[in-house]
Amino acid sequence: MPTRLFQLILTLAALVASSGLAWAQDLPDIASPTELPMASTEDDGPYSITVEGQRPRVLSASQKTIPGADIAAGPVAVPYDFLHLVPNLVVGLHEGGGKAPQYLLRGFDADHGADLAMYVDGIPINEVSHVHGIGYLDLHFLIPELIESVDARKGAYAAEDGSFATAGTLRLTLRSSAPKSEVSGSFGSYNTRRGLAIFTTPLAGGSLIAAFEAQGTDGFTVAGQSHRVNAQTKLALPLGRNTMEVLAMYYAGSWYAPGLLPERAVLDGEIPVFGAFNPTDGGSSSRLLTAATLTTPLANGSWRNQLYVQHKSLELFHDFTGFTDDPLNGDQIAQIESRTTLGGESAVKWTSQLPGEMTLRSRIGVQVRNDAISPELWHTTARQLREQVYGLAMTQTSGGLYGDEELQLTAKLSLRAGLRLDETLFVVHDLHAVTGQPDASGQRLALVPSPKASLLYKFTDDVQLFFDYGNGFRLPHARAAVAPGFTGIAASKGAEVGLRTFWLARKLELTGVAWWMDTDHDVAFDADAGANIEIGPARRYGGEVAVRVKPLIWLHADVDASYTWAHARDTGLPLARAPQLLLSGNAIAQHPSGIFTTARVRYVGAYPLDDVGGHLSQPYAVTDAVVGWQNERWGTTLQVANLFDVAWRDSEYFYTSRLKNEPLAVDDVHFRPGEPRTVMMTVKLRF
Repeated sequence: MPTRLFQLILTLAALVASSGLAWAQDLPDIASPTELPMASTEDDGPYSITVEGQRPRVLSASQKTIPGADIAAGPVAVPYDFLHLVPNLVVGLHEGGGKAPQYLLRGFDADHGADLAMYVDGIPINEVSHVHGIGYLDLHFLIPELIESVDARKGAYAAEDGSFATAGTLRLTLRSSAPKSEVSGSFGSYNTRRGLAIFTTPLAGGSLIAAFEAQGTDGFTVAGQSHRVNAQTKLALPLGRNTMEVLAMYYAGSWYAPGLLPERAVLDGEIPVFGAFNPTDGGSSSRLLTAATLTTPLANGSWRNQLYVQHKSLELFHDFTGFTDDPLNGDQIAQIESRTTLGGESAVKWTSQLPGEMTLRSRIGVQVRNDAISPELWHTTARQLREQVYGLAMTQTSGGLYGDEELQLTAKLSLRAGLRLDETLFVVHDLHAVTGQPDASGQRLALVPSPKASLLYKFTDDVQLFFDYGNGFRLPHARAAVAPGFTGIAASKGAEVGLRTFWLARKLELTGVAWWMDTDHDVAFDADAGANIEIGPARRYGGEVAVRVKPLIWLHADVDASYTWAHARDTGLPLARAPQLLLSGNAIAQHPSGIFTTARVRYVGAYPLDDVGGHLSQPYAVTDAVVGWQNERWGTTLQVANLFDVAWRDSEYFYTSRLKNEPLAVDDVHFRPGEPRTVMMTVKLRF
């Protein structure tokens, strides 16, 4: 890259690599984690390796760390069930199977991941310039039992979090060992079956864990069949003073999907509530990911270097509008993509003792990434390709330089200031130019700075005040970035203030947060047209309350509530798909006798389905429950989703569609029904 930022990034990386500074041992985080210690039946085992300095830093009052024990104790029928533990995050499906879910957080319709960033062992998972949208975030490659922890952050306050970290960021850490190897088999409603094998062993002073998962179901709807296989292995080894981690993951899946149902067709009895709009919708997907991470302890800090490579493919068939555009053949399309991603990160942190009680904690890092993407769009009928709309060859190369300083002025007061600089080169080659339409080829270079700042004041150890400010951004799709009239990268700025208090000898934690975020211009990317749809500047603000209680060593519970206002700043009209009232509760009991149980409830209030608030979604409350028993060798679990069998809608939209027997297209609510009561039984053998 000939640009100044890329030259600076390469220069700093070289300086870091050659540095011989005599740094002393790393000190604890200034804002040390203040989560209540949750009950856990997990044992890292004698062969686990702790990478120095990798535990999450608490940057804001709204941040929450979710332990793997809580994930394993809850429903694990689908890979994204654990996301219901993230406070105030709504996860919905409009297709299911192997397609990425929809995410709603803090007034953002994050679509399939446009405003929610995710990292797995430090590897960015959002897919830039995806054929189906911006920041596509598919989780079907995850095996929930191998997640060690989830660091859930809201807002854009962390310098290490890059594009898509607007509404929030999820940083997952995967296990490098387990207490024992195990095999399990599950069978449940709608011919759902799942097999899982986990093998773990000490190896050369370190540890090795490997797992294989196979899952299939007929689904609760017409055209609801899906199948997937996952394989994962992680090796952690000491190399002298260093620690090396090697990760490999493989996923393959295929599915059918019922599509979104027009409300009028369901009310008229033309389509059953668990029927299908187009029973040939669905697709297939695969992912192969490998990564190597080397962590080196320095005299008073640590140096982490990571390289990763990933290959991903997707074939997606969907029909939202029926016969609106093509009354003869129908409107189904195929979005086909293959991509290879190569990237890495190098980050150094160190601490300096200043006069008096002051401590300065410094960090600087470099992130680079290159995506080679081949997207195609076709008109199809019943998955048969008819006519190609476009075929492209795209590359998107990004470099990010970030740093922050945390100054602990006194035992009570800590300040943090950070800055992130990102530069991205978008290159598009049109391989299938259509006569009469402009060539989509082009390139563009974009630079975006993102300042950050935080304050932590401890009135006492049990009363803590947080203040955070940060700028975030969302990289555009390459097709929109190189198009004439590009309006620039969608940037945001926001802040939050929160108070976290502890009571009853830290058995009770109460947190209150008030937050605000402005975006300079919200955009929605039309993947079919290849252009941004301008929504304009928007404002979102709200409040959150969290209650966490741990009355016994084996029992804990939490309740989260939030209320959000979201509107366009130029018109004052509400933003579509921005829920206002959200409630959730979670209780986990893990008794020393081996009996454990989990209960989760989530409530999503009505929200606008259009930009004028003329149509609202249906509110819903859903309860899931798990009960089980486990000893040193055997275990059994019963999972019940939608315990009270309520009728609810997983996702809702308002747009135009046309049924085959209709003379004209009709504006209507379209929805995917939520799953009815489903049961799954698991038997496990540990050895």
